[in-house]
Parts: sequence; C-alpha cells; structure tokens
Amino acid sequence: MSLDQFFSIVVPVVVFLVFLAAVFTIRYEVTEREIRIRILGFTVRRISLYDIEEIKKGKALVAENWSVNLFGREDVSIRKKRGLLKNVNLAPPHADQFIAEVRDRIASLPPEPIRPGWKPG
Repeated sequence: MSLDQFFSIVVPVVVFLVFLAAVFTIRYEVTEREIRIRILGFTVRRISLYDIEEIKKGKALVAENWSVNLFGREDVSIRKKRGLLKNVNLAPPHADQFIAEVRDRIASLPPEPIRPGWKPG
C-alpha cells in the first residue's frame, strides 16, 4: 500500500470520526450571564442573557443551528435582540427545564451595564 492510498483511506475516516465526536459532545451550559455552547469541551459560541429577547420551544426557520436531534430531543429557539441572525436553535436534553433555567437567570440579572458608545434613545 502506497502512502497516497494510505492517506486516501485514513484522512476521510479520521474526519468522519471527529465529526461524530463533535456531534455527540454538543453541550449547553447556562452561567450567570450567558449560554455557552460547547463542542469537544471547547466553548464555540456564547449568547449573552442580556441579548435574549425570547426563548421558546420550537425551531426557527432562519437561524444559527446548534441542534442535533438524534435522540428525539425537542428544539429550543432563542430570539436575540441584536445580530445579523437573530435566531439560534438548540436541542438541550430537557427543553422545559433548560427554558425555565434560562428564564430564571434572565429574571435575576442586574440592570444591563451601559457600554461605551451608548446614546440615550
């Protein structure tokens, strides 16, 4: 077996295994101020709780899609106040519990800090 044949077999297999590992390791973590989307233990996306306009069950048609429904999980859609794509789709293990936790954290947030460049409306 030549080196070219070896790499033509091994590289696609490795890419496929990394993809599977990434799909099966998506986690959603709710902290005091943000939702973290983690893949393979690395935070790949953060959503500020201050930026959440609405969170509900269901799936938005045009959205960032961070959901993999391999196990019959229910989709959760987050509508943000700012950004080019205002919707984010997730699929946490327990959708109702996740939504309740996010709503509780949003309710307990202190007033949003004033950022540089802020102008009164």
